[in-house]
Amino acid sequence: MMPLLKSRTNRVTAIDNDALAIAGLRRQPASCLVRGDAIDLPFATGSFSAVVGFTMLHHIPTTVLQQRLFREVLRTLRPGGLFVGIDVRFSFAVWLFHLGDTYCAMPADQAGARLASVGFEDVTIDRQPRVFRFRARRPKTLRMAHVPPA
Repeated sequence: MMPLLKSRTNRVTAIDNDALAIAGLRRQPASCLVRGDAIDLPFATGSFSAVVGFTMLHHIPTTVLQQRLFREVLRTLRPGGLFVGIDVRFSFAVWLFHLGDTYCAMPADQAGARLASVGFEDVTIDRQPRVFRFRARRPKTLRMAHVPPA
């Protein structure tokens, strides 16, 4: 995915809390690689025009922390910025695959309301049998002081 993102923008910043994942990303054409936690993003408010999440939501261990991630993404987006991504839907097979790993599937039918609850607008959810895609926009007039606390 990194080459596709890099082909569409001048700068790509990738973050992961896994050292092996970061090492793998070093072979990709990212502009900046950061080892860090998505629920406590080490970036200034309004740093990005877009944030993309690829099959990572289910690795956030609780719904409370998933909401914290949404607030952090909202904070780091510029006004009008997009948050887009894809994640797996719950299935027994995916649950088995994640035995011994963190797995907290977000129900696709809750994703839209949960994104909206932290301040995103223009939220769309595309439900597929195995995955769901989401798209949400930071309002142009959002004041970060009004974002609900973690």
